[in-house]
Amino acid sequence: MQRIKIFLAIFLASFILPLTVSAKIAKQELATVAQDEVIDDDLFIGGETVLIEGTINGDLYVAGGSVIVKGTVNGDILAAGGTIDISGRVRDDVRAAGGNINLRNVDVGDSVTLAGGNITVDEDSSIGGGLVLGAGNVTVNAKVGRGITGGMGNLLLNSSVGKDINIGVGTVTLGPSTRVAGDLNYTSDEELRIDKNAKIAGKTTRTDPDSLVDREKVRKQSRLFVRSLGVGMQLWSFLSYLATGVVFLLLFKKQAVNLATSVNDNFWKNMGWGLVILVGTPFIIIIAFFTVVGIPIAAILTALFAIEIYLTKIVFAIFAGGKLTDLAGKKGANVYLSLALGLIILFVLSKIPFVSFFATLTIILVGLGAVFNLKRTLLAKNRK
Repeated sequence: MQRIKIFLAIFLASFILPLTVSAKIAKQELATVAQDEVIDDDLFIGGETVLIEGTINGDLYVAGGSVIVKGTVNGDILAAGGTIDISGRVRDDVRAAGGNINLRNVDVGDSVTLAGGNITVDEDSSIGGGLVLGAGNVTVNAKVGRGITGGMGNLLLNSSVGKDINIGVGTVTLGPSTRVAGDLNYTSDEELRIDKNAKIAGKTTRTDPDSLVDREKVRKQSRLFVRSLGVGMQLWSFLSYLATGVVFLLLFKKQAVNLATSVNDNFWKNMGWGLVILVGTPFIIIIAFFTVVGIPIAAILTALFAIEIYLTKIVFAIFAGGKLTDLAGKKGANVYLSLALGLIILFVLSKIPFVSFFATLTIILVGLGAVFNLKRTLLAKNRK
């Protein structure tokens, strides 16, 4: 029976995750890795402000209000924060989502994927692979080894690009140092703004968003853009869940741990109550709405119901990550580490046809049931 409970949490995870990980999770306002500190494994770290100046011989998973990476990362960086500043050296990929993202004097060995309000990559930086963007305003002055793909409001490019550029953009400006080795394909209402010294080796093609040009090349470009956007949305979803989970734990750690424990101890009971809540709540909301005077109540119930459904994934991730660390011989591992590992497990399960649907339904039902039973317990204590 116990194996059935944890099946969704650990299936496939053992094939993609290391059994030994290093985690440094800070409750204080500033979480740091000192300049002379070396972490010989993957690192999970979170805090209001995170400063990484040392060496990470593995992947770096970081979330915070302000994230600053100045050291060396001999792996990937996965970052989420309000402001993200990355410099130094990254051997593999960088994936980040935030309000303002700055890459300054950073050497990235492979690809970079960024989603944010304002993104700047300075001239002292270099990107060995491709650059995928989803942003409001983007400035790229660094050399890009392969191509650029994505969607943005405004793009200022003043550097070399090793392959094609395929973007959807409001305005695009090419500075005098721009060198594009491939084609430039962009979808925009406005014409390209290009300096006389900029050079594009391939073809330049602009597609009007309102046009109905039926050409195979345009269809291929659209499919490529949709796939790139899909990747960006999946990345954003994962990072937003991670950031929300960290904040949730910082504010309600005890309640979150209790919910995860309830998922483990009362799995089937929670699933039954979750089914009642999932079916009954919309019915109550509809009745309240049609009473007219109950419209405000219906609106509040709808908001609370949506929040609870969103939090079910975070609660289940803590449970699943905790099970995985227990199986790896790391009983009592840090709850922040459990959250990160659990979200990775759920992300993998979401990519498996059929399993994705049943996994999502199970998470919602068990999570809603756990939240309901916790509220019942708290109300019972308050009455006493």
